[in-house]
Amino acid sequence: GIRKPGKWNDKGGNNKWSNDRKHSGRDDGHKTRDRNTYSNEKDFKRSGFQIRTSKFGPRDNSVSNFHRPPASSLDVVVIPIVYARSGQKETVYPYCERCVEMLGEAGLRAWMDNDKHMLVGRKFNYWEFAGVKHRIEVGVSEVEHQNYVLATVTQPGQVATKETFLKEDFGVMVAKIKQMLNQQEEKKLKK
Repeated sequence: GIRKPGKWNDKGGNNKWSNDRKHSGRDDGHKTRDRNTYSNEKDFKRSGFQIRTSKFGPRDNSVSNFHRPPASSLDVVVIPIVYARSGQKETVYPYCERCVEMLGEAGLRAWMDNDKHMLVGRKFNYWEFAGVKHRIEVGVSEVEHQNYVLATVTQPGQVATKETFLKEDFGVMVAKIKQMLNQQEEKKLKK
């Protein structure tokens, strides 16, 4: 069972099989210190240490220079469904902006989430857990067929119930949203 000295077990400790290695753990030159271990900001910048970021921005999922209104100030969120670099924004965004204007004229607080840093599914998830129960989804097919998809969520994380309304039935969709919002307010008052 004992290995003989030789190629893989020399006494110099220069290979990965010997027990007397000079370095153990992660002591191979990586800068693992954080900002708090430095005495001031100059030392931190001079050290060459950088906060890890991906090419899409900071790793803590915060999006710089993008302001979202609080969910409590919204009744409906309009979410455009477009793919990056496909040229769909030119047709979908104006249709969504017009939808937001019409919802505002009808007395609903609406906002279009055109954040390019989040995928569509994450936007759905974000607004569900933020507390906005109703969203209008608009993609290229909705623009072509001149309709809207109203998605209503009862519990965050569950599958939304979806209904398609033609552009001519916009008033019916608004009435349905208002009716559901009134039912939600009544439930809150009963509790």
